[in-house]
Amino acid sequence: MEELGPEAGEPVNHMRMRHSLTALVVVLAAGCTAKAPDAPTGPEWNPHSALQRAKRTLDMDKSPISFIDSNAPHIASGLDKTFEAARDRPYRFDVTCDSYDVRRVTLTLARGTTSRSWEVACGAPRQGVRLNIPGDSPFTARIAPAKDAAGLILWRLGTLVPTGVKGCADDIAGCGGR
Repeated sequence: MEELGPEAGEPVNHMRMRHSLTALVVVLAAGCTAKAPDAPTGPEWNPHSALQRAKRTLDMDKSPISFIDSNAPHIASGLDKTFEAARDRPYRFDVTCDSYDVRRVTLTLARGTTSRSWEVACGAPRQGVRLNIPGDSPFTARIAPAKDAAGLILWRLGTLVPTGVKGCADDIAGCGGR
């Protein structure tokens, strides 16, 4: 028995309908998977690989440091953490970031009413920022969130023996022309 189409007496062509549906599905699927014209063309960011790259960056410095704490928050979350700094030893705060979406972030360290900022490179070549902080009162480290960006910030806090401090002994207050 033959089916009738929209107009009475017109036969339905199932083969044509099947091809039309197939074409519609292909067009819809292509629209859902196509990249936006401004989508990044670089390599896909991978958190595990990024963490390994960031660790290698911070491990380049071989100064003897006694580890206290470390974390690797997402760059989209930023960093806002206050650290206790006991008086017995100088501290060193190391930070780097890894992202294909963000080229650099700004780290601000503050203690009391004094604060200073540094640029931290996120793309290749990645560089770590190493800052000396005397142990006398708490300090806060801040990096603004980079909304809708893939990447991570890796920071480490440790103590140094007093003779292990290289450069400025108090990077928050600054030393001379720094």
